[in-house]
Amino acid sequence: MLCPSRFLTPEMLHYFHKEFWDHDCKWCINVLGPEEIDFRFSVLQPVTGFRHFKEGISSLKQVTGQTHQDIQQSIIGVIAGSAPRNVVITVRALMDFRYQVQAYRITEKDLELISSALHEFHSHKHSILDAGLCRGTANKPVDNWYIPKLELMQSVVPSIPRVGATIQWSADVTEHAHIDQIKDPARGSNNHNYDPQICRQLDRLEKCRGFELAMSLKDPELGLDTSTSAMDGEPGDEKNDPSVISRCVTDYFARSLHLASSTPDTVPLPHGTFSAGCIAFNLTYDPHICRISVNNAAKQFGLSDL
Repeated sequence: MLCPSRFLTPEMLHYFHKEFWDHDCKWCINVLGPEEIDFRFSVLQPVTGFRHFKEGISSLKQVTGQTHQDIQQSIIGVIAGSAPRNVVITVRALMDFRYQVQAYRITEKDLELISSALHEFHSHKHSILDAGLCRGTANKPVDNWYIPKLELMQSVVPSIPRVGATIQWSADVTEHAHIDQIKDPARGSNNHNYDPQICRQLDRLEKCRGFELAMSLKDPELGLDTSTSAMDGEPGDEKNDPSVISRCVTDYFARSLHLASSTPDTVPLPHGTFSAGCIAFNLTYDPHICRISVNNAAKQFGLSDL
């Protein structure tokens, strides 16, 4: 028989971020108390990309993946100095485990660090039960570690050599698609018979996207100029021909064929325009800007810190 951990890939959003919110964060709230931890989060200075928790975190019922990240970045600093030392070590060990597992490239050394962080958690996790921080229904302390998400962490390190880095199996994309494909269309319904109304709206949106795509593909054809002047990179005589729009679109496929069929003495080599299959390349021989000062480049391209 084959163990499910050998073919079920770890999933970042529910394996780790959801585990933090359902368990680690609750331990931290219990160790300080809701009022104290809310106060500490409310006085954190807001920075770019970080959500400011003015009302704290104990009253939050459902949070997104970004909110998970924001709370994780601050939780150790919030409880340090007030929570028991072993509790801080336990929470920090799981945090190290989560962040190391999210790497895009994991080496043998990284696997050792991930295993070490998980081992450190198991060595100090008794402090969570001893302090009564792990609670179940009716807010009663529990004396066991029957937590499936923690059990699933044991299979992460063995799965990485078999299926690759864990970050590639994240469900963030599909979770966001649920918003675009289900929640947003449902808000435009009359709250009755959701399925046909959602399908109808998605069908109409798809037809609108198809129409816009067709028009965007048709528009360049109106100004397509495959004459010799266009092949040479020069716009045609548009003033005398009202049927040609002001924008000139060069057919680089036709230009590459023209250059390839010309005698070598009439065109410079190597060819600046060539095609390979369904791809056309157009290379510039000389740069548009040959000489420019650093100050002028910073001003022209909006690079204030150049």
